[in-house]
Amino acid sequence: FKNKKNILNFENNLDQIMVKNKELNEKITFLLIPYNYQVQKENCKKKDLAEEIIERNIRIRKFNLISFKKAFCNQKNSKNIFLKYDPSHLSPYGHQVVADIIKREIN
Repeated sequence: FKNKKNILNFENNLDQIMVKNKELNEKITFLLIPYNYQVQKENCKKKDLAEEIIERNIRIRKFNLISFKKAFCNQKNSKNIFLKYDPSHLSPYGHQVVADIIKREIN
């Protein structure tokens, strides 16, 4: 996200999705799921550049957004959220945390 061209591509893609979202009566919801590094103790208190850009662009376009960072940071078993030796893919436990949050959000 340090490359302006990548940011413009991201914004253009969101603009195209925004058109479709209007056709669908604003039913698209983005799930913002962090990777392991973003939910380490010191990183729970701040947002990295990618998080800021993604979240800002989603909010500007008024998409529905469910962010999981706070919930992941608050998990007692946060080390179990991701697969061992794989910091970007959720474990079965991590998938259950996500499912529980989505259930709460849609009810």
